[in-house]
Amino acid sequence: MTTRPGAESSLRPFPAGVEKIMPRYEFYCPSCGETFEKRLPYDSKLDEVVCPSGHRPVRRIYSAPAVIYKGHGFYVTDHPAGGSTPSREPRS
Repeated sequence: MTTRPGAESSLRPFPAGVEKIMPRYEFYCPSCGETFEKRLPYDSKLDEVVCPSGHRPVRRIYSAPAVIYKGHGFYVTDHPAGGSTPSREPRS
């Protein structure tokens, strides 16, 4: 298999001191009642996670993601009073 010259140089590792971005998962240990977080790669097996006290199995806690809505149309104050539909005219 051949690669084009210079293809390897485009794959750069993360700079020193920069942490790889990995999802943070929250877990609950039913044995000791502790709640803890772990950063794990996307392809990791979550059923192999052990709590900080060494207990297994642990349960994953699902929570709503943090979402920030930007722009107009997301707040009550962005719509006219009386429940009418906003006009399609562009704002100036």
